[in-house]
Amino acid sequence: MNPADCDYEVREFAPTAEGINDLHRLLVEANPMVWLENYGKIVTKKKELKLLKPNPLQFKLAEIVDYMLRHKLPVRILIYKPRQKGSSTGSMGIMDWFVKRFGHKAYLCGNELSNCRNLWDILKTYNDHDNYAWGFQSEVLAKSASYGNGGQGHWATAKNVESGRSATLGALVMTEIARWAEDDGAVRDAGKVFSSLMGAVPLEPNTLVIGETTVRGASGVFYEQWQRAKTFEQLKNGDYEPGDFIKVFMPWYVFEDSVLPCTPEEASRINSGSDCLNEVERATERNLLTRYKLTPGHIKYFRMRLKACDYDPEERDREEPTTEESGFFAAQACYFNKTNLQKMRRQAEEEQSEIQMGVFEWDDKRTAVTWMPATEEDRPWWLLRERPQVGRRYTIGADNSRGLANSKGDPDCHAVPVIRDGYACAETGTWVKPKIVATLRANCRIDIDVLAEEIAKISKFYGNAMVVPEANNDCGLIMCLKKLGVRIFERERPATDKEDQVPTGKLGIWTSDDGAGQGMRSSILGEVRAAVRKTNIEGEGLDIPFLHILDEMEHFAINPNTGKAEALDKHHDDFVMGTAFAYFLRSKGTVYVVEQLSQLLPPDVRRMLQEEGQQSSMGMGGAHRI
Repeated sequence: MNPADCDYEVREFAPTAEGINDLHRLLVEANPMVWLENYGKIVTKKKELKLLKPNPLQFKLAEIVDYMLRHKLPVRILIYKPRQKGSSTGSMGIMDWFVKRFGHKAYLCGNELSNCRNLWDILKTYNDHDNYAWGFQSEVLAKSASYGNGGQGHWATAKNVESGRSATLGALVMTEIARWAEDDGAVRDAGKVFSSLMGAVPLEPNTLVIGETTVRGASGVFYEQWQRAKTFEQLKNGDYEPGDFIKVFMPWYVFEDSVLPCTPEEASRINSGSDCLNEVERATERNLLTRYKLTPGHIKYFRMRLKACDYDPEERDREEPTTEESGFFAAQACYFNKTNLQKMRRQAEEEQSEIQMGVFEWDDKRTAVTWMPATEEDRPWWLLRERPQVGRRYTIGADNSRGLANSKGDPDCHAVPVIRDGYACAETGTWVKPKIVATLRANCRIDIDVLAEEIAKISKFYGNAMVVPEANNDCGLIMCLKKLGVRIFERERPATDKEDQVPTGKLGIWTSDDGAGQGMRSSILGEVRAAVRKTNIEGEGLDIPFLHILDEMEHFAINPNTGKAEALDKHHDDFVMGTAFAYFLRSKGTVYVVEQLSQLLPPDVRRMLQEEGQQSSMGMGGAHRI
């Protein structure tokens, strides 16, 4: 419309300096990112003091905060962060703004001292160089901060959070949540610490909670919270309850510093994949170039990060996740060496045709057992890879079901592996590793007395082999085995006792721990862990040809909430523990002797073999001897 056609007077608007200042104050005090862009000084990677230039992750945080403040919702954000992409810088800036804007008491909680101090230094830098006219002064000391509007700030590690838990907080930043339980002096239960801190922040508008971390696998308090959290789109669409966390994930390639300059020759080689590390990386790069429309400069950066991670793709993908799923998968912790487990799985797959299924049957006098092969349709209880051999030592582990269920409601199962100890082959002069030669099939749930009968049979089959059941929570298994005359491991007095190595009359292995990785349970698991780690070393290792046992080992990890080694969510660890019992005590096992043959031997030789079958002169653990 032409202003000349209007029948009213048109005046030019000339904003006053006072009006501009009021508008500026309105913007700064309405959104933390406006303040950060104009007044937030940071120390860059080059050690230069500069104003913050927000990246996509920081802009997303500001967008979510702005939306929740405008709709009078408590601000609750979870950040699944890549390394060195400004998550902590943004989180501490937002926390500082909340304290200055609302006079809150704020708290920072991290996994270790150095981590907290690094974030606290960010807060100090903001305040030392903030020249916005808030109308009051602020001071950030070594462990506390005070603001002229009544606001306060404190920090401590997750191990020492009493001051944070005992206060009413208006702003809380929790950093590296997924790693609270993995460091020296770690918390016993990260989930309880998280819940306790959350309870200190009232569910009211203008309050803030940010939880940020690099991922540590598909388990633990962060992963659990992440699964329940909502996306920003869900929030805007109304799929939200006050107090829900809003989750923020940014793939590595959206950041400006994730692209490196390439020469035409470099770009050509990258596009052709001619100089990839291996076929797996070539397929990964091809997927990035085609599916995500990335450039050779992105791939050059991706390769640089692989080199920085000592050519470990999993480490690279943990720090530079492409998707939520890929990052969680790459970060999935495993108690055992994953590379060696993969090699053991390939070997096991080659042996599957050699494994027999079947049952054991007593003879009429119950003095011997016979192996009876059966088909899968018959649902046989036992899997057999290697029959007993004269002169070899056998030990049987037994972790019986106690009716405990995993998070999916699936109750645990009986686990009975048989381990043949390692030996030096007389024909070749080479070392033959210890091996699991037979096992109860997976998902076996039978009554304890029936289980004891089956264990008695396989013990007899392997020359009255010693059985190592778990003593705590055995549900009557030891009593049943004792009635059947099975040879059961008897605990000895510790080496510190005056009468060490004297039997105690206590049967079975006691697996208590102190909850922090110290005790018998951790010791026996550590033996198997070392065997997997040293599988490529002459004289070390453990052969496992049974896939269901390897499945459990692949899903056995340190719980990031408690620091305890156990099965991951929706998985079991029965065969891991049964294997650990037998492997730890393999040198105490029973030497197989054919009874008919032994009767033809001289009395002194028979006596020697009998003694050898009943006891061992070697120490427990890693000794190798027949």
